[in-house]
Amino acid sequence: MENYIQMIEYLFFRLIIEVFRFVPFFLLYLMADITALLMKILGYRRKVIEQNLKNSFPEKSEKELTKIKNKFYLNLADILLESIKGYTLSKKQFEKRYTVENPEVDIKYYNEGKNVIYAGGHFGNWEWGTQASPFVLKHKVVILYKPLKNKYIDRFIKKKRERFGVKMVSINITARSFVNQLEPFCVIMLADQNPSNRKKAIWVNFLNRPTPVLQGVEVYAKLKNTPVLFFNTYRVKRGYYKIKLFPLTDRPRELPKGQITKLFMQRLEAEIKKYPYMWLWSHKRWKYPPDKDTIIY
Repeated sequence: MENYIQMIEYLFFRLIIEVFRFVPFFLLYLMADITALLMKILGYRRKVIEQNLKNSFPEKSEKELTKIKNKFYLNLADILLESIKGYTLSKKQFEKRYTVENPEVDIKYYNEGKNVIYAGGHFGNWEWGTQASPFVLKHKVVILYKPLKNKYIDRFIKKKRERFGVKMVSINITARSFVNQLEPFCVIMLADQNPSNRKKAIWVNFLNRPTPVLQGVEVYAKLKNTPVLFFNTYRVKRGYYKIKLFPLTDRPRELPKGQITKLFMQRLEAEIKKYPYMWLWSHKRWKYPPDKDTIIY
């Protein structure tokens, strides 16, 4: 029965993608405008978004927070529809629509023969980034991902993401298995997700609250002393993005526990404060407080 339901979901998903193949971008953004309006009217995760914004920006007025919320809805609608459209975009289209502002940073490490880890957040269109990364980075690209429950959709998306040369690696694979595939790759990790195990998380102060963070960036960086860089995605205009790279550390083993994660989250927080509507505020990021004995880095 479960297989049957998954197959129905998959066929419906594929139908939507094929329909979007023929949707021109001007119509796509008209649809996004309507989708954002519906989100606003129906109050999609309104309480979660409003509470997250209020706690993160206590200095802002209700009017300012409402403006960020409305811009967030439009940003989210753009990303959702662009992501569907992205599964049928060509290499030429991605090269035109996704660029890197400072490629010399990546080229430097590549010329030195160094593997690198790129840590980023759910900021801008991360789905397009997974497919476009081979065109904007010199390194061979490996991306860590969490498999979807629907095995048919998961298999399809993985194939689409890998069609231009990306290597997708499940987070369910052990660290040793992952590292064996590292060289000579760069590894891209969206590291702002809420950890399923808070006991193993690294806690830092982020947007005015103690926040649990996945420890993968630190673990993999220190395992082979791999340089860590932060990357962020900016919207130039609708349908066009650029990536900017920020080196965090070249010697992760020399840093104390929690410092790499702290540097990453500080950089992410700075970007969020500049462009607050671009982050994923609908995520229940602060569901649980830290235990009394939790160390906050």
